[in-house]
Amino acid sequence: MKKLFLILSALTLFPSLSWADPILRTVRTDEDSVGHGTLRLLLQSACDDDGDDDIVFGHTRLNEIRIILDSPLVIPQDCRGLVTITGSSEVETILDGSRLEGPGRIPGQLCLLNVYSNRHKIRNFTFVDSEGSGVCLFGQENEVSKNKFNGNAAVKYPIVVSQVFSRQFPQMNGQGNTVANNTVLGGSEIGLWVDSNENSIKENSVEEAWGVSIHLGGRENDFSGNRVSSGQGTGLELAGASNQVTKNTIKNNRGDGVVITGSGHEFSENEVSANLLNGISIQAHDITLTQNEIVHNGGCPNQNEILESDDGPCFNDFGAGGFGIEVNRGSHDILIGGQNLAFSRNLIQYNLLGGIVVLGGRETNAIQIEQNTISKNYGSAASIDLLEDGITLNDAGDGDEGPNHLLNFVDYVRVVPLIPAPDGQDRYWVWGLSRHGHFLDAYTVDPEDADRLDHGGADEFVDAAEIVHQAFHIDPNDYFTTGDQLTFLVRDNDGNTSEFSSNIEIGPDEDGDGILNRFEDNHDQENGDADGDGLPDSVEDRNLNGRCDAGETCADNADTDRDGLSDFVETHGDGFYNRGFDTNPLNADTDGDGLPDGREDANHNGIWEATLGETSPLSIDSDRDGRSDTHDSCSFIFNPGQEDWYCDTVGA
Repeated sequence: MKKLFLILSALTLFPSLSWADPILRTVRTDEDSVGHGTLRLLLQSACDDDGDDDIVFGHTRLNEIRIILDSPLVIPQDCRGLVTITGSSEVETILDGSRLEGPGRIPGQLCLLNVYSNRHKIRNFTFVDSEGSGVCLFGQENEVSKNKFNGNAAVKYPIVVSQVFSRQFPQMNGQGNTVANNTVLGGSEIGLWVDSNENSIKENSVEEAWGVSIHLGGRENDFSGNRVSSGQGTGLELAGASNQVTKNTIKNNRGDGVVITGSGHEFSENEVSANLLNGISIQAHDITLTQNEIVHNGGCPNQNEILESDDGPCFNDFGAGGFGIEVNRGSHDILIGGQNLAFSRNLIQYNLLGGIVVLGGRETNAIQIEQNTISKNYGSAASIDLLEDGITLNDAGDGDEGPNHLLNFVDYVRVVPLIPAPDGQDRYWVWGLSRHGHFLDAYTVDPEDADRLDHGGADEFVDAAEIVHQAFHIDPNDYFTTGDQLTFLVRDNDGNTSEFSSNIEIGPDEDGDGILNRFEDNHDQENGDADGDGLPDSVEDRNLNGRCDAGETCADNADTDRDGLSDFVETHGDGFYNRGFDTNPLNADTDGDGLPDGREDANHNGIWEATLGETSPLSIDSDRDGRSDTHDSCSFIFNPGQEDWYCDTVGA
């Protein structure tokens, strides 16, 4: 049987009421009694039968209904009925904890209202003045909705959903509860605390918290449509395992927007913006981030200039700065984006220190970054940085590891226009070489980034290709137009992702070597091997800018280090210096013994031939007799005593 307890109040003389223990009295203005009782007794009465009971605060002439608690309210474990408690729809119905003694040092202690049993509803109350918690749900399938937790008279831990008693009482596991459409404004140490499983946390607003705005632990919770803003610390602390976090707004917090620990979480369609530190900080595994907007985090690049975008302004305050996404040491199996562009792309823009940084990763960590927009960010890590030292050039001869023990990006790329273009459309064929990785993603570079970045500024994903026998190509298409810039990243079978490659501009390229005509003032524009050394210009000029930069062999000089050996011979024809096997085309004396490489390899064929009297340009002591080649009377025959041998008559 369903009963309705209507608590009526008609007092016009006083702004509020207070009763001890807590007694709720019906105040009458005429001779007729309209009922009386205590909320505690009504709760007990409602729990004593098996029916559904509604306790409703009805019509009143008061400005507010204030219930001052001397001890916490309880819906006990043995409650047989299903209770709904609803505050007045006309004025605030306030549960005031100012008389409760003893601080609640952790979430779940000293709750104004404790719910130990199942399927109850608490609606439309305002909770104030508690050193402990507001509503604590320890039972199952309860609902807390449309309540307020005011900042001027703060509740330390407004809403707690916990399994803290589950070891002693397994049925009190805090599972399957609904927390929806509540407002927490200011003053709370942790605005919402969840450490139990399979709860629904939806459409709540937590603003101006002193510490962590929301802690979401437990497993398989649905956290969606919430607004978390203007807190003094972290916006959302995502712990536990396999929680679903979707369509939330997390912005303007003075710490990180989101800190992710634990495992198995799915984080999608959220806005994480204008937080003072990182947008998202990850120290976890098996995490998926898709379709999020991660923008304007880390503070404003110029304190005197608040930058606006469609997603709002940056956080205009001094701070340590932050990245869009920071992946910390120990994290693994992280997917940022995915292969379905329409349902996976993250937008990562305007972050102060950069887009994505991976700290201390290894090639087995499977940090997969795929098909995102990572553009218009600031700092040295504008797009992707695999360590905090900024984007690093490829290392040579390092196997499947890049500069930060992750993948190298592509070695070189050529973009060839189809002439004549079919249907009058610009169409380009992209091909290149990558000694590492199995898959390649191509992106157009944002125009704002094109002039200031050498690497990245990936604005739009356009196509992917498989790397076969260290080569790749993208079929002719109309994704690109003259003047566009492209950048590329590489992924391997384990999901590891490289940094972005050097940006490449699309334009007229007479000889098809990948270096645009406008950059080939010092080269032969009609010859893809301008110096005739056998190495294509695009292999020697890796960044395709028409200059001989540090770390490159010169496309217009067959012997860059002028040691007598051509760059082709020194690298054995592939243009890449492999330490211990090749002589260094940028060092005339690879082994440092004082003899130029071209003198030691006398016939300039790249092979050490001792039988022809040559010394090795890769060894200070070619014959290993303890005498350096420079001071060895017979440098190609073992002769530690330096006696007169048949190779000469000089001796020591």
